[in-house]
Amino acid sequence: MKYLLKILSLICLFLFTVEVKGDDKFYIIQTVFEEENTDFTREEFILDKINSITGVIKNSINTYNNITFVENEIKKLLSNDYTEDTNPKNTIEKRGDYEKYSYKPNNLINYISSLKTSTDVLYGYLNEVVAEEVSNMEGIIKCIEDIELGEDIIESDFTISYLPNENKNANADKVIDTENFENYYDITKIKEETNWKDVRVQKEAYSHLSLISQYKYDSNNIHLYDNNYYITDTAGEGVDIFIIDRGINTIHLDFTEDDEKNENEQIKRTVTCDAIIQNGTIEILNPSDKRTKICSLEKNGKMPVHGTRVASVAAGCHFGVAKKANIHAIATDMSIGSLLLALTYLRDNAKSINPNKTVVNMSFGAYDIEDYSVLNDLINELSKLGFMFVASAGNNKVDGCTIQHGDFPKIGYHIPSFYENVISVGAIGDEELYQEDYFNGQSSDIYSIASFSNYGYCTDIFAPGYVYAAYHPEQYIKDFNENKVSKGFMYAMGTSYSAPIVAGIAALLISENRDTVYNQKILRNELVELSQKNVIVDNYVFNNIRLENTPNRLVNNGKKSVYSRDNIYNDNSCGIYAGNRKCPKIPNSSKLNCCSIDGICGSSTKYCLQRNGCQSEFGECAITSIQYKSTTTKLTTNASTSLTSTRTTTVIKTIFTPITESTPTITPTSTPAPTSTSSNTSINSMEKSYITTDHKLGWLYITDNSNEKERYLCLSLNSNNVYSKPILKECSYSDYNKWYVPMTKPGYYINSFDTSLCLELNSLDKYSGVNSCYDVSSILPVLSTGKIQTSDDYCFSILIKGINYLGGMDCKSITSDYQWKFSGTYSNIGKENLLEKEEKEKEEEDDEDEDFVDVDITNGNFRSSNAVKSWIYNQKLKLCLSWNGSILSRPLLKKCTYNDLNLWYVANDKLKKGYYVNSYDNSFCISVTTTNNVIIKRCDENVVMFKNKNGTIQKMDSDNSLCLGIFNFNESIDYINEKNIKIVMEECSNEDDQNWVVTTTLPGQ
Repeated sequence: MKYLLKILSLICLFLFTVEVKGDDKFYIIQTVFEEENTDFTREEFILDKINSITGVIKNSINTYNNITFVENEIKKLLSNDYTEDTNPKNTIEKRGDYEKYSYKPNNLINYISSLKTSTDVLYGYLNEVVAEEVSNMEGIIKCIEDIELGEDIIESDFTISYLPNENKNANADKVIDTENFENYYDITKIKEETNWKDVRVQKEAYSHLSLISQYKYDSNNIHLYDNNYYITDTAGEGVDIFIIDRGINTIHLDFTEDDEKNENEQIKRTVTCDAIIQNGTIEILNPSDKRTKICSLEKNGKMPVHGTRVASVAAGCHFGVAKKANIHAIATDMSIGSLLLALTYLRDNAKSINPNKTVVNMSFGAYDIEDYSVLNDLINELSKLGFMFVASAGNNKVDGCTIQHGDFPKIGYHIPSFYENVISVGAIGDEELYQEDYFNGQSSDIYSIASFSNYGYCTDIFAPGYVYAAYHPEQYIKDFNENKVSKGFMYAMGTSYSAPIVAGIAALLISENRDTVYNQKILRNELVELSQKNVIVDNYVFNNIRLENTPNRLVNNGKKSVYSRDNIYNDNSCGIYAGNRKCPKIPNSSKLNCCSIDGICGSSTKYCLQRNGCQSEFGECAITSIQYKSTTTKLTTNASTSLTSTRTTTVIKTIFTPITESTPTITPTSTPAPTSTSSNTSINSMEKSYITTDHKLGWLYITDNSNEKERYLCLSLNSNNVYSKPILKECSYSDYNKWYVPMTKPGYYINSFDTSLCLELNSLDKYSGVNSCYDVSSILPVLSTGKIQTSDDYCFSILIKGINYLGGMDCKSITSDYQWKFSGTYSNIGKENLLEKEEKEKEEEDDEDEDFVDVDITNGNFRSSNAVKSWIYNQKLKLCLSWNGSILSRPLLKKCTYNDLNLWYVANDKLKKGYYVNSYDNSFCISVTTTNNVIIKRCDENVVMFKNKNGTIQKMDSDNSLCLGIFNFNESIDYINEKNIKIVMEECSNEDDQNWVVTTTLPGQ
């Protein structure tokens, strides 16, 4: 026993004397300088922190795994082997509005950046033990492990090819002489629709280029796909595109002059390697430095494949979008710390780099909630200077705008694409189809969101994600002959290449519109305006779920007209989708011949109403259904004499956009004027509203028992074509999914997306679907029978079981399995006797006790028994109350989304009484401190209850004198952003900041 005790004592002694070792890594260290609380200047404060952290490292050497490295670095510091002149860019000196300070740059602790918010960023070689001690130092607000920004490379085994490509004429022609050049495309028309001064045509271009200079190709309209790339002659000249990546191969043929092919003109641009950044230090390269040829971190390391491809797609001579733009490479180790240093380099050189003509491409990403928020802060500062940012949305096929991603293990938003001042780019395309020289497939294949692409509300725009780009067969720099121009290229895929397409188009816009001072906001708005709307589909995920809450925008460079390569078009096609052909007049007929939004000639209201996208430049159009009817009546009376004058009256260009971005913008070159203002007014005043007091807005659904799990499918418009038959899809908050339904008497079933569209139900051998409300008949109320039916016993139901094909059928054939139900509340879908239940609840709410809350917290559940997910919406700022996911943090006001951090469980009663519980984590609630600051903390830590009364949110236990509001709202309304909003309880008033709505419907829809 004595021996056993001795052994145990020795073991314990050994354990206590062994140093705990950490995992050696680089950390991002954020400091905050509070001038009023210290005698230091900001410079002295930072130098003190650097010295203090160095001391901690020195005293904790034994906790490192790589002790030798740390010891040698300490010796260098003590022996002055590092000097302040090692690299002038690492000195810290006052420059403009930002701080830089003098210190000895080293490999242990380095200064990276400063922000106007009194925040400075340091970069240290630490481990868990050292990092914990640093975190506890005064003035340190964050000390977090740096992470790698993945390039999201999709590995492939495609064959390498070499320029010149025998199958492609990859060189842009000179400016075309429009007087002597004859072809299937119309250069004059292209100039008119784009306002370009001159047009260049890259013949037989690759699909990622041809797609962005035309609107939707549809084989039903044109015979052969036009694979030319049409581009403004300025081609990005004078614009700087910075490629932050692992580097590029600047001596690739795609970035240099090709003497054989470009004898007639010189490419006026520069391709440079500006800096190399690694481990928190930056090295600025001189043009004479040999490393500018192969811009990479290591002299004998791997070739920079990814960055070379990205630069090639953005601005390469052969594969690039903006062929004259300047390319600037910044080679980094792809860490967040290095990205911060790269952005700081841009900011500090803003006087020599024109920010308003600089686009920064970031084809990489990571997932984060707020650990690396300093990156967002720095991007915001650069954005205010005029710099513009484009980033890839990611290749993980998840919603990058939310925190949780199902089976995907990483948590957080996809950064930097999630950030407000970054244009996020998703990908479209099909791997096999995009390799072909010509598109011959269906448009649904060409314009499908790519199988790998991320998505979500923060994805601003989509671009082709399958490209051909510069490549080199050599894997390592030591194997590369720097005296020989590389000519290889290869097929590649990923949002990494969608982003530089958009960056290239940004350069085209900036160079062509030289009088415009561009910034992030102007650039985003212009890209959105030029983009083609609602053309993207999803061939990979059922029911277009990925596009449900994602802006449906495909990037376009300004040229919209779609031409057939052999000049053959469908006889019934028209407009910009068919070579700008016009619908011929119908002789001796009362019918208009109208060019629809889809480029098809026709005579019904589907084709002829301007609000439905009728293209007035290519046929007749009517403003309203009433006008359409009156026009055809007049034509019948005197078709031979009234045809021209009547059409002149009806083809009036009006702006009618019930839902933003529902149709492309068609701008006629000339528009006939109305005969009189008064007649125009009377026509518009005839428009009828079909929604009555008997109507209620909600969801029409059936129960689907075809799978093991019961689910509910809602009647919905087809978002790709609102005039096609309605479809059944999983219920959502989308307006496509909601209908104004008559409750007690016959009426119209009106869609919420466009209230001029109604459900049309005719007999089995007639059309049953959606049409203009003017042209349909009323339908009986659904609640009494569970059927959508007309008075002559025809019902709207599922015609073919299993595939949910909808249409008209005999009501007697409908089984109880296909009974329609209605819910006015999304959360009540699937519950029986909905109308009666809702009316009863309403009556009970009117009589309920204001102080009674139906909640039982004994089991740790703070949600009321009738709680539903809700948005807490400030009507003045049009933002929703949100949480950042941190313990004891203040609430934020952010854009309203379906993100669970943006949603709260609130009682579904009249006063919304009870605890306000966050949907992302039900153990956290909104509460109030003793100083009336509003915070979010654990629900079991004495949180308070609220009620929503008279448009304000009050504490349940208060005397109704304090309301939820925004601190110093009137003083700071012009400066409010997500960072500086402070939610408080303040004296109730009539101010707009206290006007809150608690709603189960996504605000703004």
